[in-house]
Amino acid sequence: CCGRMTTDEALFVTAVTQCQSDVLVSRALLTALLGSSESVGVITTAQALHQAYLDLGHPFSLSG
Repeated sequence: CCGRMTTDEALFVTAVTQCQSDVLVSRALLTALLGSSESVGVITTAQALHQAYLDLGHPFSLSG
């Protein structure tokens, strides 16, 4: 599936993947994706999404 991802989808997955370890990078990616500097709520949602997938045993990742 990852080979068929659009650039924006890959940017989103990268932002979600980075949101726990590097919030500033995640914020920059989401800001670029959304075209808005108001991304605090989106980062919070990305962190919740990231944690939910971890809890289910399916961490977000661009590799396989």
